[in-house]
Amino acid sequence: MSFDNTTGPLDNAQKRAEEKGRNIARARQQAMRKMCLGPDGKLNADARKVAAYLRDYCNGDGMLSAPRAPGTGAIDPLAMAQAVGRREVFDLLVKLLHVTLAERHNLNKDDT
Repeated sequence: MSFDNTTGPLDNAQKRAEEKGRNIARARQQAMRKMCLGPDGKLNADARKVAAYLRDYCNGDGMLSAPRAPGTGAIDPLAMAQAVGRREVFDLLVKLLHVTLAERHNLNKDDT
């Protein structure tokens, strides 16, 4: 006789917690889409303005090089961590909204 521990009380609690987390994430994504997408499923005008600004501010197009310390020219680790954090937030928003790579690159400065 073998024992299957996958249905124990801790595993059930863990499964419920994971399901709750997925439901919260799904609701957050739906709220973000309601706020930013038009009836055609594309970014609305206001969302395009914000996304264009954030793309530039967060280096969402990857065009900026590593930040360097003014005195030595060495890579500044604190500024690098800040840049990476900004980029992660921008990438999360793009993921939540299902913005394609083409849409990302077509955000114009005129939208800001």
